Amino acid sequence: MLFGRNTTGGALLIHTTEPGRENYARFTAGSYRLREIELGADLTGSDTPVAARLALYAVKREGLVENLGVGGDLDDRNQAAVRLSLAWRPDGPLSALLVLDGFRARETGSAAILSGTYPNPPDVTGGGNGRLPENAAYFDCGLAGCDIDIALALQRARGPRKTDIDLAPRSDRRNDGATLRLDWREGAVAVRSVTAYRRSVLDSALDSDGSPLPLNEIVRHIDLGQFTQEVRASGSDQTVNWQAGLFYMSTTPVGVQKTLWASAVTPSNPAKVEFQYRRGESLAGFVDVTRRLRGGFELEGGLRYTRDVSSACQVRVAAPTPDISEAACGQTGHAQSSAPTWTLGLTWRGHPDLTLYVVARRGYRAGGVNAPTFGPLLTAYQVYAPESLTDVELGLKWAGGAGDWRHRLDAALFRGWSRDVQRALFPAENFDGDAIAGNDPPNLIINAGAARISGLELGWRGRRGERLTLSASATLTQAEFTSLTIPVLLASLTPTDPSALRFSYSPPYTVRLGSEWRAIDSARLGRWTLWADVFQSGRVRYVERAHDSNGQQKAFAVASLGLAVQPPGRDDLTLSASVDNLFDELYAAGGGAITPAVTATSLIYGEPRTVTVSVRKRF
Repeated sequence: MLFGRNTTGGALLIHTTEPGRENYARFTAGSYRLREIELGADLTGSDTPVAARLALYAVKREGLVENLGVGGDLDDRNQAAVRLSLAWRPDGPLSALLVLDGFRARETGSAAILSGTYPNPPDVTGGGNGRLPENAAYFDCGLAGCDIDIALALQRARGPRKTDIDLAPRSDRRNDGATLRLDWREGAVAVRSVTAYRRSVLDSALDSDGSPLPLNEIVRHIDLGQFTQEVRASGSDQTVNWQAGLFYMSTTPVGVQKTLWASAVTPSNPAKVEFQYRRGESLAGFVDVTRRLRGGFELEGGLRYTRDVSSACQVRVAAPTPDISEAACGQTGHAQSSAPTWTLGLTWRGHPDLTLYVVARRGYRAGGVNAPTFGPLLTAYQVYAPESLTDVELGLKWAGGAGDWRHRLDAALFRGWSRDVQRALFPAENFDGDAIAGNDPPNLIINAGAARISGLELGWRGRRGERLTLSASATLTQAEFTSLTIPVLLASLTPTDPSALRFSYSPPYTVRLGSEWRAIDSARLGRWTLWADVFQSGRVRYVERAHDSNGQQKAFAVASLGLAVQPPGRDDLTLSASVDNLFDELYAAGGGAITPAVTATSLIYGEPRTVTVSVRKRF
């Protein structure tokens, strides 16, 4: 409830370490010439009203995928980050924390490995732009160097740890931010203000078809600034906890925003350069109250209302072309959307070892505007509405023991209903038939029906004394589209029968087993702790089309082992070694380009077996 906007995608809270915590340094080396260093240390004493802490991180690693074509090997690591935290904690109700951080990465990015082609029966027709008669000489010629099927055969022969691409890959990222937190506390009431600004820059080049043919390549420069401001008040007494506040966010482009799309490039079909400028503002107010009742019950209720405003303009022209600024981008489209989100939950804590709860929630993904400004035929789809998710969850948390064992069990059963599901469609050029290239959308988002997701989550942890810890967790998930409301005009761009679609990136089950055993604990040899982890996933689809055989990953398992050693009398020093993906399992961790129009399809594979050794020192 407190996040409101975009909670259909989940939310992640990150808490940075403040001054006054543990000082440490960690050094790691491993496979593929991995070198990693991490440092966190206070720069001032713990008893001063102004405290400072510096954190540094850097990592370098060779690429995991050998590139036989243009550019360097892929899936490398070359990152550096720094964070300076300044805390002001005087006597009195007011305190402050200023965090300045920067991140740089100059890498090749993930490897999209050529994995399939279209046509792909029975419900995917055609073979994409590469199969068009006028393009056969470039992509379907029957000879190496100009045939995607031969390129696929060569890729399968060499395996997914080598690739042959015709675009030098890169993934250069820059993130800089400043966050100021002010806290005021008087008695049972606290007020917090969080002001932040962040600038994010991306320069990337991706051969998403994973072949030496120019079927689908993307070169992108994105530079965005984001300002946020939140003010929150909270309080508590013997029966009630409450909080209420306001939140504001503004996202703006900084300089030129452009993307080069190379799709089935031939002399008569050059690459296109798209200049797109998007701005957005979000304003929300929220309140949350938890009241303790008799008999160990707690009742929680929360409400948030969010209003979003967005605008966008877009120009797409043949490459090469001079840069087009936001001022010269042309007509700008605008959209406004608003929606409430809420939570209502009842918790029972009537037994010291058992907690039961039931909660209902509403989350949403903001609406927005498509670009460019459409012609008359598509005007009705210029903007799209918010997508909502309403879910109910039943759960329990239990802790207990028998003999030397202590156990903890967590279980949750849930069901959610999505409405006005936002779907991206990809119309061909001149889809609207007006012969005006400037108003053709390369893609558009519409609200297209409803979906349901149900599942069970289980987690268990057992500990025997101080020596042995075992853990197990599992998820069962069933997700399906229950209806599709596709306008007749757009029916050729997407399935219209919900049974023809499947949820992607959603395996029906996952299982994880873990163990940690302190094999040695003595004054002479120190502490030696062995650990093991096995993760099993059911079949994963990286494509929504039900009968599409591309973009599939069968069930797979990944195992890891490790050892941590603390020398005698040295609780401040830990030496560790680990082997990840012990059996060198080959599995697709994500989808690349899996669209019939592209002709070629690609997958992104998980990391191979790697060995690392590490030294961590507290001081």
